[in-house]
Amino acid sequence: MSIMLLDTNAIYLALLDLLTDAKRALIAQTDTGPRAMPSIEEVVDRLALIVHDGRPLAAELAAADKRHDIGCAALDLTCRLYTLLGALPEFAAMGPMADQVRRTLTTEPRLTQASYADEAAAAGRNRAALPKCADTLRAMPVGPDGLTALDLAELFIGGGEEIRELLTQRADAEAAIAQARAESSGRNLLHEARELVTRMRVTIEGEVSWRDDLPDDLPARIFAMLDARIAAAVTAARGGQAAGAGRDRTASEEGEGGDEMGEGAGGSAEPGAGGAGADGEGGSAEPGAGPPQAVGDGGASDESDGGAAPAAGDGGESPIARPPLRPLNPGGGSE
Repeated sequence: MSIMLLDTNAIYLALLDLLTDAKRALIAQTDTGPRAMPSIEEVVDRLALIVHDGRPLAAELAAADKRHDIGCAALDLTCRLYTLLGALPEFAAMGPMADQVRRTLTTEPRLTQASYADEAAAAGRNRAALPKCADTLRAMPVGPDGLTALDLAELFIGGGEEIRELLTQRADAEAAIAQARAESSGRNLLHEARELVTRMRVTIEGEVSWRDDLPDDLPARIFAMLDARIAAAVTAARGGQAAGAGRDRTASEEGEGGDEMGEGAGGSAEPGAGGAGADGEGGSAEPGAGPPQAVGDGGASDESDGGAAPAAGDGGESPIARPPLRPLNPGGGSE
């Protein structure tokens, strides 16, 4: 069945679409559809723990870290400003105030570059020490509307405390994700989701078939996202098969071409084939093979010096060079 082509992400998106208000309204027209919704919601929650990328609560931690860092930098800048102004006689009281805050709270700029865990730990120490310098911070105005250094300290420390709470929640969420992945592997969550949505569709289609008050296209409208995901998966599967077949055909053609080239390049000429194994290249011509070769055309060098008789056992005279005839003895006898 084509629904078996859907992976975890695809089935998750298809089921998630069923939970939208528009699809809930369509499903509510049937009697059987709403009964399956609690199971759909439960499976979607379990799938969400598996398919989501990245670590949980990343955006929330980034927002808390931004508040922490801005508060830390602003409080440190305020202390530096009061220290600087304290060098003047008319602002002499500001210097000791800044010194007390620095001795009591950890406000180093390095905290803005620290890890979440270090920022959370520093927030715990600063929260415990804050009452010792709260009056001093309250007496250090930093802006309009009564804004004081105490507000900056609360922003700074509060951001670190929020980070600590989010880190605890992240640990719990990651433990839940690990458990969900272990359960999905053992109980085959993907298979469960496929069967669940298939049963839901069959029951809705069966109800539509005998109820005249329901439109015939209701199942198609409810499961439009599922059908789209299935169609995409089928297209991808066919494309992959076509690509694989094309690669196999190309490889086969290349192999056949290589065999033909090998035969042409490495084959040996049969006697009488002509053109292969010329005498001048170390080849030996068989008797009667190819056209007669002119003397000195690449044959043996002794042939150009008057020719030589064929070697014994050659099986006949050579068509290339014949031995010269001896002149007849005038006396009629042999020499």
